[in-house]
Amino acid sequence: MSTCGLHLPVGTHRLAVITRNRPAALLRALASYLDHARAHGNTLSIVVADDTSSHTARMGTRLLLREFAARERVAIQYGDREAKRAFARRLGLAAGALEFALFDPERVGITMGANRNALLLCGAGTTYLSADDDTVCDVRTVRASGRSTDLARDVRLFASANEADRALDPSSENLFLLHHQLVHEDPRIVVSSSGFWGDYGDDVPDGYLAAGRSRRLGSFDSDRSYRRTLRARQFMCLYHQVSYSKGPPLGGGSLAFNGRRLLPPFVPVLRGEDPLYGLTLAECQPDAVIGHVPLAVRHQPIEPRRFSRADVRRSARGLRFYELMRECIVGAGPVHGRSAADRMRTLGDHLCELGAFPPAEFFAVLRPALMARRNAQLQRLADRLREFGGHPEAWARDVELFVRTARDAMTKPEFGVPIDLIATTSLERARALAPRIVGRFGELLRVWPELYRAAEELRRREPAFAPP
Repeated sequence: MSTCGLHLPVGTHRLAVITRNRPAALLRALASYLDHARAHGNTLSIVVADDTSSHTARMGTRLLLREFAARERVAIQYGDREAKRAFARRLGLAAGALEFALFDPERVGITMGANRNALLLCGAGTTYLSADDDTVCDVRTVRASGRSTDLARDVRLFASANEADRALDPSSENLFLLHHQLVHEDPRIVVSSSGFWGDYGDDVPDGYLAAGRSRRLGSFDSDRSYRRTLRARQFMCLYHQVSYSKGPPLGGGSLAFNGRRLLPPFVPVLRGEDPLYGLTLAECQPDAVIGHVPLAVRHQPIEPRRFSRADVRRSARGLRFYELMRECIVGAGPVHGRSAADRMRTLGDHLCELGAFPPAEFFAVLRPALMARRNAQLQRLADRLREFGGHPEAWARDVELFVRTARDAMTKPEFGVPIDLIATTSLERARALAPRIVGRFGELLRVWPELYRAAEELRRREPAFAPP
């Protein structure tokens, strides 16, 4: 994405990376993807969207990228906060909605979606692969003899990084080319996703409690193996062959986008922006197809991450924002319109209407759906307890802890106020802020088609961001 216009030389692929406060991880990621491309005779055109909070730290990252680009002789654009501000001014449209899309005016502080929105606008009219800064392009496939399921997708939990490593084979396939063949050459496909191996990614262990037989394979045999598996947070999730689906789920760490079609924005704040994106995409483009490449990249945060019983209890104390937003979007029902832009605006109208309710009425409207969602989750856990006979006991105790804590939380008046939003502020502010975020996302959807077209026209004339 470092050149004007929408086309690149043959053999050059676009890579877009989001980062925040992690320069060492960013450089590691860039080097790994560049090495992978060069091993296949390709080169990269790179853009980095940086939401690092400190101006001094951003200047340090800019210098590191300048040195990296010169050393590796690779083109890089750098979109830090100052560069995004300049880009927004050049777009010259819908200042309030664009502020929400890119700059966290509500001061939530968790802005992966805003960073992804910058890349969507920067890449309008093009195709590109996006990656998170804590991924490494260590490309793997499932070892055929070790497949845990006959299904198209294999999801498994491991008790150590070494176990995950042994379950996968290095691949000689070209990750960039496979994604290019999907999003660039197949007009049905709007997004394609890579698989993952390594760190689990989510910040709560709900998936461990609800894990079915294939996911538990060899890792839940005893109390000790379950505890090791929970602490390790190691998993894999990938398809055995090129596959296709519609709508969610969708993981955001390694996605290729067909920006020649109108792509919706991400919810700019809080976690869960990637599954919400899959849901928004399905509502706005019901004919859209998601492609899945049978390759996994490694999710490898530099800082150590572990799960414990405390995380089980924390997760059970309430629902997260993406669960609330999911019910807001689903509550719109089938979104009608003659085009993706029309459906986007219709969904935006629905979310604006919801967000306009006073907080008490907003949560009263959503509470039945949120209660039903939680009850369905608790029923699935009860079914798992019966299926596995409460074995291993340590897992069963964690499930029972989750159920007790969740049932108690459902009796409290604040149930439904997102716990991840409360963690960033006070309960009262979170109660007022949740409907405001929903409404502002609705406003963003209303104007996004015009913003997207303006961004595409702008980058036909000039790059969105400058070199570092």
